[in-house]
Amino acid sequence: ISWIHFSQPVDNQTDTLAGFADKYFRALPVTVSNNNVTYDAAISNDYIWIASWAGGLRRIPLQNLAGDSSWTRVPLPLDDMDVLTTCSDTSYADNILKDFYLNPRDPLDGGNDNHKTFAVLAYDDIVWVGTANGINRGQIDQSGCIDWEHFYYPELAGDFVVSAARQNWDWNADGVNDNIIWISSRTPGLGGNGVSFTSNDGITWYTTLHDILVYNIVAVDSLVFAASENGLWKTIIENPNDEPVWALFEPAIQA
Repeated sequence: ISWIHFSQPVDNQTDTLAGFADKYFRALPVTVSNNNVTYDAAISNDYIWIASWAGGLRRIPLQNLAGDSSWTRVPLPLDDMDVLTTCSDTSYADNILKDFYLNPRDPLDGGNDNHKTFAVLAYDDIVWVGTANGINRGQIDQSGCIDWEHFYYPELAGDFVVSAARQNWDWNADGVNDNIIWISSRTPGLGGNGVSFTSNDGITWYTTLHDILVYNIVAVDSLVFAASENGLWKTIIENPNDEPVWALFEPAIQA
């Protein structure tokens, strides 16, 4: 394997205006590595995405990996926004996104928990981003702009989302694979520990593994595995509208 190493992205003090899809948005520069740590990464058709806590959501075009290796910041909804539209010209004034400021500081310090990113999942023209204030579903336009929907507690088990997975499975045997999106959330924040899932892109959310701290989720075919503080859980999905039945593996013991 031939590796390319990318240093953790940081901003210059003057980077108060961020370029995005041929337009701009205002942002607080993240100039230090404190709390600027990449927790998750994903690859879609055109981009590599990283979720970097205070560094926020950033991406780089796949075509730029051998050339310009700069990561660009991506706007996410403010804490009190259910939607953020960046693909409409009416959202901009002088090519700058209106009524928006990307700020990963704490809300008591004028910032937004939804700008602190911990999980990212990308496929086709969709990207899901888990934050300290729920999860965001983004629809990516051909120009690279994104229209966001923002989901949070009490729709979810909790607001602090730490992992996300996609299950692409023909659960009703109609010959068409459907997406089930799984996320795990934990305290601190509103709500508590648990797993939430949706089979209709966030219109309806269900909660399972109540009060269990799950660190990561993976799904393949009909199987879902959840790695938790008390061991590995497994379920088989037959109908995503039903409460999953989970089994807990015995702990691994060295022989």
